[in-house]
Amino acid sequence: MAKKQKEIRVVIKNVAEAPFVKTIPNELEEFQKIVGGYIEVVPYNPKPMAKEITTLANEEGKVEGLEPNLILLPYDIVVGNVFFTRTDFSTGEFVTLTDTDIEQIAEAYGWKINQ
Repeated sequence: MAKKQKEIRVVIKNVAEAPFVKTIPNELEEFQKIVGGYIEVVPYNPKPMAKEITTLANEEGKVEGLEPNLILLPYDIVVGNVFFTRTDFSTGEFVTLTDTDIEQIAEAYGWKINQ
C-alpha cells in the first residue's frame, strides 16, 4: 500500500477572490479549516477536468447561507470557499495536484490561477 502524502498541492478558491495554488498538510482538520466546516465532495467536474480531480466544499454551506463561489451549469451552485485536490482511486487518499490538473481546472472555469 502506498504511503499517505503528508502534504499535498491544492488549488484554493475563496469567495470573491482569485484562485491560488498552495501546499497544505494532508489532514482533515486542514481541509475543514479551508472550507469553514465539514467537507463534502462536489460530485461533478466540468470538462476538461479529469475524474481524479476532486472539489471539496463546506457540507452545510447552503444551509448556513454562504456566498456563491462556483457555478456548475446546468447543475448547481457551490457556495463558500472550496479547494481542488486529486484522488488516488486505488487507495482512496487525496494526493497532490499535477501541473496538468491545475491547467485543467483553470481551463474548466476560465481562471488564471496564481501559482
